[in-house]
Amino acid sequence: MALSYAEQKILEVLRLNQNSRAKAAKQVKETLYQDHRFLLELTLPYMTGIIAHAISRVEGKISEGSDVEAGDAQLELQDLNLVGVSAPPANDKAGKEMLRTFAAQDTAMFGFEHSNRTAPVKRKAASQKHVDTIHLLAAKAKDKLDRLP
Repeated sequence: MALSYAEQKILEVLRLNQNSRAKAAKQVKETLYQDHRFLLELTLPYMTGIIAHAISRVEGKISEGSDVEAGDAQLELQDLNLVGVSAPPANDKAGKEMLRTFAAQDTAMFGFEHSNRTAPVKRKAASQKHVDTIHLLAAKAKDKLDRLP
């Protein structure tokens, strides 16, 4: 199976850093600023959540009465730092969107996002042999209890 562009880049970074995860993570973060294809491939599976968070964040600012206009939006370096990120507002709609995603019929299972496998709908019924064995064990346990003084 061929590696994706993002996987190839990460493999390359790991090799350059002698498989040091910390150093590789730092270099990947720096590479994301220059390589937009790499950034897109890494974030694509999470894009729905990122977009929902961004929309709810702006809605929260609007509901708080902040002066929000399209021309006023500026990306500051401190916004890129995850330290000090505040929790979303209480009237956040991202939670509802997440619940809708979980409740949908054909949602991906964790670890199987890129396969056609879906979660099992119901358990199989026990075989008759299994049922007979359980009844036999229950009968023997009852006999033991009846023989107790």
